[in-house]
Amino acid sequence: MRKIRQLFSTKQAFISFIYIILVLDVAYRIFNRSDAILDWQLVAILGLLTFATLGDRISEFIVGKEGITLKQNIDSQILEAKQDAESLQLINETGNAKYLDGLLKRVNNPNRDIWSRLIIYRLALRALSRQICKAQGMDLGETTSLTEMISYMQGKRIITDQIAHDLNLIKYSTFFFEWGTGRPPTVEEIKQVLSISPPALKHLEDLLEQQ
Repeated sequence: MRKIRQLFSTKQAFISFIYIILVLDVAYRIFNRSDAILDWQLVAILGLLTFATLGDRISEFIVGKEGITLKQNIDSQILEAKQDAESLQLINETGNAKYLDGLLKRVNNPNRDIWSRLIIYRLALRALSRQICKAQGMDLGETTSLTEMISYMQGKRIITDQIAHDLNLIKYSTFFFEWGTGRPPTVEEIKQVLSISPPALKHLEDLLEQQ
């Protein structure tokens, strides 16, 4: 029993278990040439899987004549947005990069939409860059651009050329998502930004803590 409890102790293990049941059940039905591949039992399993994956974002799961209806839990998303805003504000006001950890943990959740994720990466990049440049004596205004700050950090050898390249890629590829103008990034650029942003921001966090 202890091993069984340990197996289901994580959300990922539970989701994997439900997937295995679903695949085995469908395979069994196909092998036995069942006329009803999708019955109430499979719907129930899909419901469990949905709640296991998106439970904190769903307020209602309805199965009816019109099919399956999901109603999102807006309150949880509002709370999420409020926490994100508070973390960014604290980074800007205190220069304490520790608030980045919780922010990245929430933003990197697979359930977060790509648009908001890219926006927050950009805002976090700006907040961290401002604090690093400020600590190094750069004369900052309210509208000092990311281009100027990244160039300053690279010129002072605070960051390597590779990090500067990554930060510029994040800057260029997220510009459209914040301002709605210019050239939208390609699919490949978006994938790159999603991959490099967390480690690049963590690197800036480490630099800020060292200062």
